[in-house]
Amino acid sequence: MYHDHSVKLIYLSTVEGQHFSNGTDFRTMLHYKAEGKDETIANYLEAVFRLQAIFAKTNKPIMSVAPGHSFNSGAGLLAASGFPSICHNTQVAFNECTFGFVPHAGTSYYASRLPGDFGTFLVLTGAPLNGKDAIGMGIADALIE
Repeated sequence: MYHDHSVKLIYLSTVEGQHFSNGTDFRTMLHYKAEGKDETIANYLEAVFRLQAIFAKTNKPIMSVAPGHSFNSGAGLLAASGFPSICHNTQVAFNECTFGFVPHAGTSYYASRLPGDFGTFLVLTGAPLNGKDAIGMGIADALIE
């Protein structure tokens, strides 16, 4: 995508009927922790953070269409897209706190830019937003029918 100038737009979505992203797989991380696989956890989180950075720095516009859930690091990826789009059934949540984790993968960056203290509220409660509220807060740009 960086060198092929015929690529004008990167389109990211899911197979029909699936969720956009449930985000970081905390359940698997807890299993790895119980098995003493700390390096595996570190490698996984590094890959999540690297993907977030790639999204934010890519030289092509990314249009993400996010049906269903877009949670924690998945919500961060949606927010990092150049043209984040949601559907009527979309729920966006920065819900890492509900698992006892600190917001990550760009969450603090995007949440700090929401109006007033609403971003702080979202990361402290993990409360989900529906699609229309996500557009109203500036997390998404368009509603896809």
